[in-house]
Amino acid sequence: TVMGKTLIAEAALFEALHLGRRAYYTTPLVALTDQKYRELQQRAIEWGFSPGSVGLVTGNRRENLHATVLVVVAEILFNRLLHRDAFAFDDVHAVVMDEFHSINDRERGIVWEFTLGLLPPHVKLLLLSATVGNAAQFVDWLRQAHQRRLELVQSDQRKVPLEFHWVGDKLLNEHIEEMAEIP
Repeated sequence: TVMGKTLIAEAALFEALHLGRRAYYTTPLVALTDQKYRELQQRAIEWGFSPGSVGLVTGNRRENLHATVLVVVAEILFNRLLHRDAFAFDDVHAVVMDEFHSINDRERGIVWEFTLGLLPPHVKLLLLSATVGNAAQFVDWLRQAHQRRLELVQSDQRKVPLEFHWVGDKLLNEHIEEMAEIP
């Protein structure tokens, strides 16, 4: 949290926009995809690009389908990789997979894993997570299984410290005002 993952992701997307090459930004949730879509449209404007240079594709919503940067749920990217006759990846510069710890999801994690295996080698890959427990082993697996050149960037420092407070024998709703007063 607050370690700069978003800034690095934005740099990859800026680079794709600047080069005029496609980039995908994936998330595991439609709500997060909608949020990132709005944020990245605003960023595009700040960077001197049109908001239309960022698009959105989820299972039930499609906007700016031919945009340079597409914000998608993970299943959309996976489906596009399965149908390369309809979706070429020659012009794809980068893929950002946000909340990458979702690869551990029992039901949907396989989508993330297959996507990694299907991405062409020329695509720059950025996997973002604050909670991957076995990151070094994962990087080794990705190097060996998919011949990806990777660099693991990690830190055990917290920029936002955790605070713990003893909450006696009262119910949570009895502590709400007290919790709100804690600086």
